[in-house]
Amino acid sequence: MKHLKKKLTPEDKDFIAQLLDDYSQGTIKGVIEELTSRGLGSPPEKYLTREEAAALIRISLPTLDKRIENGLPVRRIGKKLLFTEREIDEFLKRNRTG
Repeated sequence: MKHLKKKLTPEDKDFIAQLLDDYSQGTIKGVIEELTSRGLGSPPEKYLTREEAAALIRISLPTLDKRIENGLPVRRIGKKLLFTEREIDEFLKRNRTG
């Protein structure tokens, strides 16, 4: 259960118990849809380095730094900058020109 993004509340546990009961009755598709809709069971996001992020969107490192100044989401861990592909994509969609 280390892949969960949040701690389970007692209500979540009851809900999952009900889903597992449904599963035992052959409704696995419904179980997967419900877990996904609640944000449970999603794989953790992979973090990208500066170099990986720049390569992904085909820009230079100085241009990436300008994007950061303009609001590109970044996490700083010590001196290391980390990005997620999802946040890069959302930023680019919001800031599209033309």
